[in-house]
Amino acid sequence: MNRLSGTVVRCEKNGHAALVVIRVGAIDLSAVLIGSFDAGGLPQAGAAVTALFKESETALCLDVAAHALSIRNRLACRITAVEDDGILARVDLDFDGRPLRSLITSDAAHDLRAAVGMAINALVKSTEVLVETGSA
Repeated sequence: MNRLSGTVVRCEKNGHAALVVIRVGAIDLSAVLIGSFDAGGLPQAGAAVTALFKESETALCLDVAAHALSIRNRLACRITAVEDDGILARVDLDFDGRPLRSLITSDAAHDLRAAVGMAINALVKSTEVLVETGSA
């Protein structure tokens, strides 16, 4: 599980959905939470939180500027390791000094020419980000 500590900069609720925007370093990460929220169920602006998302929910892209994407969370990273077993590739990433990991198919890693030292973008849908109160 990828974990990024940050601070809530905004929280909006509409019915059974809430948008939580978390400042992590120099970027804002968004999380869309679905459920019933009581009065104290959502973090408030200024709260320390941890954003969590699965390695298998972390896609990779070489050039996000060249594509119109619905994915809101775009993290500029550098590849630190690639372990490919022929079916799956585990790609370790450095996001501004914070470790992340992506689990993609070997074919996708080959198509990207994923290699140590390469600049790449990690992409995570807002609906795949969980929010935990407190820092990791």
